[in-house]
Parts: sequence; C-alpha cells; structure tokens
Amino acid sequence: MQEPYFIQDYELHVTTSIGISQYPEDGNDADSILKHADAALYHAKQLGKNTVQVYHSSMNVESFKQYSLEKDMRTALQENQFFLHYQPRVETTTGKIVAAEALIRWSHPEWGIISPGEFIPLAEESGLIIDIGDWVLDEVCAQLSKWQEEGIQIVPVSVNVSANRFLRNNLTEAIQATLEKYQIDSSFIEIEITESTMIQYHDAVFRTLEQLRDLGIKLVLDDFGTGYSSLTYLKKFKFDTLKIDRSFIQNLDTNPEDQAIAANLINLAHALNMNVVAEGVEQISHLERMKKKQCDQIQGFLFSRPVDHKEFAEKLKKKIIKPVVEKQKNLNKSKRKFFRVSFQYPLAANMTIIEINHKKVRLGTTEILIENIGPGGLRFASSINLPVRNDIILAIEAEIFGHTVRFKGTIVWSEDLHQGVCRYGFEFQLDEKDREKLLPLLNHLQIQLRKNPLIPDCSFVETSAEEHFAAK
Repeated sequence: MQEPYFIQDYELHVTTSIGISQYPEDGNDADSILKHADAALYHAKQLGKNTVQVYHSSMNVESFKQYSLEKDMRTALQENQFFLHYQPRVETTTGKIVAAEALIRWSHPEWGIISPGEFIPLAEESGLIIDIGDWVLDEVCAQLSKWQEEGIQIVPVSVNVSANRFLRNNLTEAIQATLEKYQIDSSFIEIEITESTMIQYHDAVFRTLEQLRDLGIKLVLDDFGTGYSSLTYLKKFKFDTLKIDRSFIQNLDTNPEDQAIAANLINLAHALNMNVVAEGVEQISHLERMKKKQCDQIQGFLFSRPVDHKEFAEKLKKKIIKPVVEKQKNLNKSKRKFFRVSFQYPLAANMTIIEINHKKVRLGTTEILIENIGPGGLRFASSINLPVRNDIILAIEAEIFGHTVRFKGTIVWSEDLHQGVCRYGFEFQLDEKDREKLLPLLNHLQIQLRKNPLIPDCSFVETSAEEHFAAK
C-alpha cells in the first residue's frame, strides 16, 4: 500500500489502518473477535492513521465511547435516534425572534443525549455526514410546513452544511427539491458554513453558494475570527450574515482585546452590508456591550437555550423573548444523609466503566478530578460526557494517605461546568459495613485538610478542573 498510484497526472498515496484481535484471548465467538478488531482499528485511526493496533482491554472510557458512537451511528438514522433543537436569534434592541438555528442531537440508547461536538467529527470521517445533513434539511422544512399549517408565523431557520457536502454536485438541486416538497419559500432557509469550509473547498463552495443565492437562500458565515479570517474571501462570497464566535463574547467584560475584536468585526460586517450575530451571549453585560456596538442580533442562553420544536413554537407565538439570567443550579445541596469533605484543590483519580446495561465490560482508566467526597458519594469533574443512568456502573480509584481506595457506583446528576468539561454527582454502591469503614478515613481527611489543603500523600491538582482539562 505504500506504493503510489498514478492516475492521469496525479500521484496518489493511500494510507492503511489495521486493527487486530486474537482468538481466544479477546473473545470466544466471531462477533466478539470482530468487535474487538474494530475497536483496535478505531485506536489506529485515533493515533494518526497509517498504523497497526492490536486490541487490548486497557482502552480507556473516552476511546470506548467514541468507538461505540462510530459503530452505532450507521443505524441511528434508520432507527430515528436523531432529533432537532432550535435556538432563536433575536434582535439586540427588542428581543424579537428574527431567525433560528437548527441543531442536531443524538439520543443514543446507551450513552444518552450526544452533542454534535462528539459525533459530527465521526460522521464526517465516515461519510455519513452527507446523509445526516440531508436529513436535517428535510426535517427543518417538514417542521416549518407543520408550523405554517398551524397558523404560526415562521422565521428563517439556518441549517449547517458540512464541507464534505460541497463535494457532491447536487446540493442546490437537493435543497430546491426539499423546498418544493414541503412548499417552503426559499427565504425561510439559511445555509450556514464555517470559515474552514469556505477555504477548504473554495471553488466548489463558491459555485454552489452562487446557485443558492440565485434561489433566494440567505448565507451565514459561522465562527468568523477563529480560522483564516480572510477579508478577500469575505468580500468575494458575499454572505448575508456573519456570526462572531462565542470565544470573543464570553470574556467581553475582562478582556480588552476581545472587546476590540468584536467591535471591529461588527464595523467590518456592516461596511460589507452584512447582519452581525453575537453567539454565546449569557450575561446582561454582554448584551449591553453588543447594543452599544450596534450588533444586530443575539444568539445565546441569555435569551434561550436550544429547545425542542414544541417549546420553540410557543416562543414563535410570543414573538418576543426577554433576557433571563439563569440562577446557578445548586444540585449539590439536595437533601443529603451524609456530610461532605470539600477540597480546596481537586483530587486526581482514575475512573472506568465496569458495567453497561447489565453487561460487564473491561476498560482501562480515564482521569477525573474529585471535588468533594462523603460517605454517600462524591462529586467529580471530567472532560468526558457521561449519561445519568443507573445501569452504567463506574469504578473510581484514588490515592488517599498512600492507600488506593476504590468506589463503585452510578452517576445521579450532571451539569455543564465549562466548555468541554462536565461535573457529576456520583452515588456509592456501599453496604453499611463499607460505609462505616469509610467514615474514619473521611474524618481524618477533613482534619488534615484544615492543616494543609495539599496533603503530601494525596494526589491533589493545583488548578481548577476547567484549567486542568483545558491544559491537557
């Protein structure tokens, strides 16, 4: 496979990834052997491709989850596991809903709700992103048609289009056919692409966007400022709307550089006759700054999280949304039978999954950070998105006073801590005898923490969970 292929004037190089499993070490039947070989193949791809990996049982939780998603995605469309949420875009000055973005979600039978950030890269790699993208467009048009039949005044909905979709020449025809199928005017569909898509397939994208513009479809440029930010492309492609990436919005109150970038992007877009949307607006102060800079539209939790079609229909009926500052969820102060020992600095630990849906699994460990602990459970942070399910059993190991302690249990609640980091409530599966043995250790730990928040023979991390995982 290392030998190049010569086709016309092109020299093509093909890479090969191989996954290997062995009988009987890795399974006693064909299904197990093939499953483990496929898992090893996924590992090979993860490690940069063009390599060989032999299956071993020390796959960590993250690798196992990614492998499961890649394997199950092929049947997700047929089994109607995908669904859409809609996040409104509102006028900055009035709060009037002027548009929305369709956001796909995946209800996985084992892992729960999967965000696009997890499965879209896998879909792009496998080529399924094209079928998924066409499904989203069809679903959006079908929903717009239903709302119209119900007498609801609809607004334009933007649909994200993958870079790979532009490699097929039928995107314009497919969109036109879908619009005709549901009798939807082209002004109610917006096509949203990222900077990287615009650069990656320049000629194909340009031709297709020209055709879509001729159909009357508006074009939205997403995540501007995070890629090449080419002014030449911005001028050439003539987008109707530019979205300022959330990374420039979230630190508006504290970062003068982000303030300057956001202000200049707004001025630039207006000079090129484009509307401007500020993404990720969560604070009233961010809204006020965007008003002063004459940003046209807002999209963010301050006005609404992404919601299902029923809730979005209710918002459409009201037409105007008022900003709401969400109160801090205090899931941790629910009625507890036991005290908690809180750490000033999180304690590093290892977590693995030992059972899924009443089936035993053998996995390696993944790092987590424990924020507090008590006789009934603990709270930890992780960069892995895990479901709240009582049929997924986890095991957690930590070093405390030079001894390895191991807890088995389930996740009972979760919340987003920061972008890419989640916080979980973990409930122990202990009998009373085990809990009584744990109490002296926790009492001693509490006493020692009063003397020194970083006990030498405990694996504390001297940063917050967000900073720790971001650094990694």
